[in-house]
Amino acid sequence: MQKSFFDEKREPAKIKHLILEKYLRAWAKVIGNKFPAGFYVDAFAGAGKYRTGEEGSPLIAARILGEEERPNCRFKVICVEKDRQYFRRLQNAISQQKPRVPVTPYLGEFDTHVDKILAEVGDTPAFFFIDPSGFDGVEMETIRKILCLEHKEVLINFMYHALPRVISPSSPASPELLDAFFGGPEWRDKRKLDLLRLYLDRLRHDGALTYCFRNKFPAKDQTLYYLVYATRVFLAFKIMKDVMRNKELEGQFQLSLFDDLEFGEYRRRVHSIIAGPGKVPRDDLVRFTYLETESYVGSDLTRALKQLEQEKRIANVGAPKSPVYVAVSDPDVPSPRGVYRAVRAVKSTVPAWDKSDGAARQPRIKISQFESLDGSVKKMVARVGDGSIITRFDKTPFPNKPTDVVCPHFLELKWAYGCPYDCAWCYLKGTFRFLPTRTQPRFKDRQKVEQHVLAFLNSPSEPEILNTGEIADSLMQENSSTSFVRFITPFFESQNHHKVLFVTKSDKIEHLLQQSTHDQVIVSFSLNAEKVAERWEKLAPAVPQRIEAARRLTEARFTVRLRIDPLIPVPGWEEKYAKLLEDIFSSFIPERITLGSLRGLQSTINGCSDKSWTDHLSERSNWGKKIAFQSRFDMYEAMIESLRTKYDFDRIALCKETIRMWDALDMDYTKVACNCIW
Repeated sequence: MQKSFFDEKREPAKIKHLILEKYLRAWAKVIGNKFPAGFYVDAFAGAGKYRTGEEGSPLIAARILGEEERPNCRFKVICVEKDRQYFRRLQNAISQQKPRVPVTPYLGEFDTHVDKILAEVGDTPAFFFIDPSGFDGVEMETIRKILCLEHKEVLINFMYHALPRVISPSSPASPELLDAFFGGPEWRDKRKLDLLRLYLDRLRHDGALTYCFRNKFPAKDQTLYYLVYATRVFLAFKIMKDVMRNKELEGQFQLSLFDDLEFGEYRRRVHSIIAGPGKVPRDDLVRFTYLETESYVGSDLTRALKQLEQEKRIANVGAPKSPVYVAVSDPDVPSPRGVYRAVRAVKSTVPAWDKSDGAARQPRIKISQFESLDGSVKKMVARVGDGSIITRFDKTPFPNKPTDVVCPHFLELKWAYGCPYDCAWCYLKGTFRFLPTRTQPRFKDRQKVEQHVLAFLNSPSEPEILNTGEIADSLMQENSSTSFVRFITPFFESQNHHKVLFVTKSDKIEHLLQQSTHDQVIVSFSLNAEKVAERWEKLAPAVPQRIEAARRLTEARFTVRLRIDPLIPVPGWEEKYAKLLEDIFSSFIPERITLGSLRGLQSTINGCSDKSWTDHLSERSNWGKKIAFQSRFDMYEAMIESLRTKYDFDRIALCKETIRMWDALDMDYTKVACNCIW
């Protein structure tokens, strides 16, 4: 007789269910105290019980959610199972357990029932446990549909060990099935671990926070599967990371997908955040710990803070239950500013650490092969060190379908994050909506920025432009004495291989004009029609001020590029954007212009308060919602025609636009020359 999966519970299943049980107990407590109802959805429920008597996941959930009386909160369990034999056993197991919470079983595929389930769940918190035996019956579109709703979270069994078998040319699994699972065809040319990264990137597309647990084969140090967790709720993410990092599971914990920090460097980063301007609440440090490190959790933060307090490098100036930290001057510890100067003076590529944090080390340069839009393959820098300062932008998948957006994968220099200008459609509103500071500018440790930039500039690599304005306005610190321009420009001017790109809506250019040389500097101004900017770019300098700043830099022989983005088909858009071009070309001639139209990731739409601009969005792409194709085409065609015929200007590109649009405009996207690249 052939053995069934549900004959006995094996070690990997015990570990998986231990994580589920620990998390659901904490989840039930939070939901029970804050919400009137909560749902647990088991998408691949199985038989409900093993023949040896142990509970399966649906019975574990029903038991835990019914353990305590919660008069103000109603829990419900929904189970889905496609195998008829397992489904009958599931019904019997539920009947025998007599759970204290209602349990509803559905026969069939999860993907076919999900819309009905989501309609019942509505805005109520819901935890989806998605534990398939392969890659069938759970499409990426389904997962993203769940995560785009409020208070939702998923725990997915990603069958890592089965990947070589199912992606092999001889596999019976159809490529279309895997296209649906991964959300596109990009899996076809990727290695095994890169497929997990691709899957995580797809989940993060709409702003989800993700974390992984590696479950091994019994008695082998080989990966069986990864439990992939995703949610847009920070508290839920924090609890799950605590559960997965529990010492009880430490022997099974995952190999890091990314290089994590040594504890000494983690502690340095905690100190550098506190040493920045203003007081730092512990909550900010908690978010940094959980969101920006691979493996550190609250207990590690407590340990780091305790050490720093004992060394008299920081002090708690808040209440005992609401700690707020400031840096303390210590004559025996060099200030960060003093360290910068010493490093620059000796032209070292590695800064000197204080002895308590161990020996100095240079960050590793991660080189990978990347396929260019023209089909060529090059070895280029993927990231420097942990990727927190220099990393390659790869949020957009390689374009294949007509509806895929085109975006060459440039290098980011992440010296800060946030922006003071509060533009209504800014995607940072989605990216940082979980942070207590939201889009308020925050600055990274300049000692680390310097270390990573120097390591990059001294490494042999293809010439690159490093974009300093992907998650921040590049000139947002130029009205202070701690100018980023004055800090970063000398590094790039000391060589002639790489360039630095400042992307901005600011008109604060005095520090740029004061630079003795600027051969390796490119400045890209974002502009819009005046009435559009007045309506939705709330705190940014007026468009004429930005044009004047661009004119002055051009006169000083800077390389100046323009990004007219987002074009919006407001009433009278033809005249409004024609006037913008007239104002530009009557003042100066830019080196190139990149055009873009209004678009919105779901996370951006969820995170913004003024949603009036979303009325213009009606079409979907793999980079969020867009204006209807014909309206976009009309605007692009009018702008390009005017640039070419009236101003004899042909250095034009499109930003995050679909292959279909490039083709319709008779433009070759494989030769794109937009603002972020050479």
